[in-house]
Amino acid sequence: MAARAAKAEVTNLGARKFEYKGHTYTVPAADEWDLAVLEHWQEGNLVLAIKYLLGEAQWKAYKARHPKATELSDFVEAMFADVGVEPGE
Repeated sequence: MAARAAKAEVTNLGARKFEYKGHTYTVPAADEWDLAVLEHWQEGNLVLAIKYLLGEAQWKAYKARHPKATELSDFVEAMFADVGVEPGE
């Protein structure tokens, strides 16, 4: 049990929090992104990239709050600005 807790702490060290329209989201540091995120991003599938990045629970919460496609680019811009990632990276 202690080993699992220690691993969770290490895993969460690189987490970055950002706010979008009054709600806080947490994503891994850019160098910790799952390769699936990068693959979807490179293939131009922004929705799947963000879904993988946020994880299932945060993605469901985001969709419930912001169901329109027009908000996704604003959300991504806010995320990048707050976590310090340039869109071209």
